[in-house]
Amino acid sequence: MYKPDGFTLIEFIVVILLLSILSVVILPRFVDLQSNARASVIESVAGTVKSTNSILRQALWLDTYPTKICPNYAPVGRVVELYLQGSPAGGNCTNATRFDDQVVWMIWGWMDDIAVDETIRLSGDFDYSNLSWTDSFWGYDLNDDGSVQNDNCYFHYQQPLIEGDVPTMEAIISGC
Repeated sequence: MYKPDGFTLIEFIVVILLLSILSVVILPRFVDLQSNARASVIESVAGTVKSTNSILRQALWLDTYPTKICPNYAPVGRVVELYLQGSPAGGNCTNATRFDDQVVWMIWGWMDDIAVDETIRLSGDFDYSNLSWTDSFWGYDLNDDGSVQNDNCYFHYQQPLIEGDVPTMEAIISGC
């Protein structure tokens, strides 16, 4: 008896149906990879800032690097310049010293919000906004309106507001 080789029409339809079901289930996972990647980058930035802040705080308290109190930065004595890589403890604590690669501004033992931006050196893919002299936001401006906060895909850093306080560091990824 002759047995034909290949698929019957029913088998062919079943295979197409199974492939269609698999593509409907799997395709959304691949489409969502960009969102997951943005969220992972924001969480990575948060971890980097927390680690860097801890390391610099230890360097400040270990007194292994020269420091200088900045008396002309209000309130008096709250800002300290931490000089890394053996640079001299000179300078006058003006805004211009913030752009020196070897100086990190510390506020009550924690990084100044602008020091975070200059120390971490985030790429141009991030948008930065500074709402006040204490709050900074780094993230993705997904709707191109100039603000990262309303897209809910950002890292927020708020420097300490009073002595003894700790900085607020949070990763918001609900809109990534």
